[in-house]
Amino acid sequence: GSGRFFDKNQLLYVGGAPGWNLIGRVGIIDPSSDPGTIIGTIDGTIVGEYFGASLTACDLDNDGLDELVIGAPHWGQDHGRVYIYFGNSKGIFEDAGAVLNGKEGGGQFGYSLTCGDLDGDGFD
Repeated sequence: GSGRFFDKNQLLYVGGAPGWNLIGRVGIIDPSSDPGTIIGTIDGTIVGEYFGASLTACDLDNDGLDELVIGAPHWGQDHGRVYIYFGNSKGIFEDAGAVLNGKEGGGQFGYSLTCGDLDGDGFD
């Protein structure tokens, strides 16, 4: 995936490694460096949650910066979980600003993610 998380003029790439260290990791990559340099990582916290199995970027709060939305579909007996990291001008993701938990065992909430302007208000 890709997004403008920290600066409207800087496109960054993100990639998930859900099997990393049995918890999962997401890397943030600056494609303008040679070669693309990993400028940060976000790690899962629960063994087996598969953090980073899915991800997307979208501007959920209409501030002009993208949020990073990360799925962990095997969290909590496969209930699944989605983490939302809010873009900011600090240049680093802080703790997840929102966490959504699946309600059904085996439901694997967060297995697949996408964003779009569903209500036609001009932002995701």
